[in-house]
Formats: sequence, C-alpha cells, structure tokens
Amino acid sequence: MKKILLTFCVVFCCIFTIDAAKAANVNQVEIRNTEFSEEEICNRNGKLLIECRLAWVGYGGGNAFYLDNGQSIYIGRGKYTSGDIVEIVMIWNPGSNYSDDCIYYCNPIRTLKGLKGTVIE
Repeated sequence: MKKILLTFCVVFCCIFTIDAAKAANVNQVEIRNTEFSEEEICNRNGKLLIECRLAWVGYGGGNAFYLDNGQSIYIGRGKYTSGDIVEIVMIWNPGSNYSDDCIYYCNPIRTLKGLKGTVIE
C-alpha cells in the first residue's frame, strides 16, 4: 500500500512540476520525495525545488507526520481527521535563496471519512 501511495505522489508531482516550471520560466527543476537539506535550499540559485512527501495526520488534526522520518508539519485544523494520509508538496521560489521562501500544498490521498472508518495499513 505504501509503495502505491508513493508512486501516486511522484506521478502527481511530475505533472504539477511541468506546469510550475512553465509558469516560473525555469529550466532547472529538481523533484524529490525526501527532504532537501538546508544547504541545498539556501543555494538553489534559480533552480526550482519541489518536495513531495506523504504524511499521516496525527491526533487533533492540526499536525501531520512524514511517513519517511516522523518529522511533524503543521497543516491546519479542521480539514483532516486523525489517521488520514496526505501529500505535502513544498515549492521553493527559484528567484531567491531564502529558506522560508516557499509555498506548500496539502492534498488528501486517503481519508478515513472516505473509507468509512477502515484502518489503513
């Protein structure tokens, strides 16, 4: 199940990246399903960096935890239920080298509401 979700995540990011690169008029694009280092982010020099990772929504629904390393990220309250699987897409602005100059999207992959309470393994 995890391999299927990771494949879906990468395919979605590839499609999304083509549109983002055209809009930003960028020739260099790097897509990963793992975390970029602080050095890579601060030295991107015009390269469009896109990080696509899967996360599990924790109890309370405000935080999600990446499946690959357990690191938490705030995704906002009210949208998701504990146990949902979401895709976190982070896109760093190629026009700067600031580490916080990025936007992120949170897309539902599997939700417990949609599965009527079925446990995902």
